[in-house]
Amino acid sequence: MARLLHLIHSFPPETRGGIEAHLEHLAAAQAAAHEVSVVAGSNAERLSGRWDGNRDLRPEREQAGGVTVLRLPTETEIERFAAGGASANLARFERILDAERPDLLHVHHFAITGPGPVRLAAARGIPVVVSLHDLFTICPLFFRLRDERVLCAEDVTPQTCVECLAHSGGLRPDAVAGPFATRSAAFRDELTAAAAILPLSHSQSQYLRRVPLLAGLTLEPIGFPAAPAPTRGPLELRLPDLPLHVATWGGLVRGKGLHLLVEAATTLPPDSIELHHHGGIIDAAYRAEVEAAAGQVPLTFHGPYAPDDLARRLAHCDLAVHPSLFLETHGYTTDEALRLGLPVLVPDRGAPRERIGRRGRTFRVGDVEDLRRHLTEFVEHPERLLTLRAGEPGELLELREYRGRLDAIYDRARQAPH
Repeated sequence: MARLLHLIHSFPPETRGGIEAHLEHLAAAQAAAHEVSVVAGSNAERLSGRWDGNRDLRPEREQAGGVTVLRLPTETEIERFAAGGASANLARFERILDAERPDLLHVHHFAITGPGPVRLAAARGIPVVVSLHDLFTICPLFFRLRDERVLCAEDVTPQTCVECLAHSGGLRPDAVAGPFATRSAAFRDELTAAAAILPLSHSQSQYLRRVPLLAGLTLEPIGFPAAPAPTRGPLELRLPDLPLHVATWGGLVRGKGLHLLVEAATTLPPDSIELHHHGGIIDAAYRAEVEAAAGQVPLTFHGPYAPDDLARRLAHCDLAVHPSLFLETHGYTTDEALRLGLPVLVPDRGAPRERIGRRGRTFRVGDVEDLRRHLTEFVEHPERLLTLRAGEPGELLELREYRGRLDAIYDRARQAPH
C-alpha cells in the first residue's frame, strides 16, 4: 500500500468538471489498494464573505468514499501577479506535504499554488507525476485562447502573453512582465523535476512539443480514461423528425462555442431545429448574448445536471454538437455522447476528433459556414443521422486499463533515484 497525494484546482462536490470527475473516479478506485489524499482548491471562503487572502488558514479536511480531501482557499493567477508572483497557498501546501508524507505526488493542476509543488516534493525525496489537463503551465489564463476566440500559436512571443494578461487582469504590462518571466522559468524547472509528464492526448502533445518553453522535455501521452458509462444504456434508435433536437452540454463559457452553433442555426429553415444546453451558467453575460442572437431559433438552457441524469435529459436528442474553440485536451462530453449512442459533431482540432470514429463528423474549428453545412444536410436528410448512430466510435480507454498504465508510471517514478 502506498500513500498517494493528488493536487487539483477543485474537487467534487464543490465543482464537477471533466478534470474533477476524472480524479474523483481515479482516487476512489485507487483507495481500494492505497491510502489516497486529495488537496483541492475551494471557493467556500470567498462565497461566505469571510475571505481574507492574508489570513493563515488550516486546510479543511473531509472524507469522501475512502479518500481524504484537504481544501485550500482558491488563489488566482491574477492575484499572484498582483502580489509579485507570491503564493500564500504554496506555504500551506508545504505543510501538508510534511504532515501527510506521501510516497508519491500526482499533480493534476497548479492553479491554486502556481509553480512550486514539484520542487517542494522533490526536495523531500517524493517523486512527482504531472498530468497536463490544459495549457495552464504555459498560459496563466489556462487555454491560450486570445480574446476567447483564437488559439495562440505554439511560438507566441512572451510580450504578446504579457499584453494579454495585463488586459485580462486590469494590470499594467510592466507589472506583469517580471512575474510572467519568473513564472515561465519556474514552470520549466517544475516540469524538468517531474518524474513523468502526462499530456492527455496526441493532439495536445503535438501542440506542446512545438512550444519553445517545453523544448527537450519528455511527454508521455499514455491515454486518458473515457467518461464512465451512463447508468442507462444507449438511447433508443429512431428516425429523427423535424425539428431536430440538437444538444450541447458542459459549463457555459464563450470558449465552448455555443454562439457558433446558434449563428449556424439561425439561417436554417424555420421550425427545422431546436437547441438545448445542459450545464451550469459560468458566464451569465454570455448566456444573454447567445439568447439574443438565437432570435426565432428555440434555445433552452436546462441548467446543471448530475451525470446519472444525462441519459434522461438527452432522451429525445438527435445530435450532440460540441463546437469548442479551445484546444480540447480530452472532452468528457464527447465520451458521454458516444456512450449514449449519439452521433456527434466536433471541431477538427483537439482530442475529441481522435475518438469519434464513424459515430461522428468534424467541421473546421470556428467556421460557422462549415458547421451550418453539416446541420443543413441533417435537416434535409435526417436519415443520415441514423447512419452515423450505427457507426462504431473510436477506442474509449477504460479506467481499469488506464490505471494499469498509470501504475507502471508510478512504479517507475518511485524506483528511480531521488
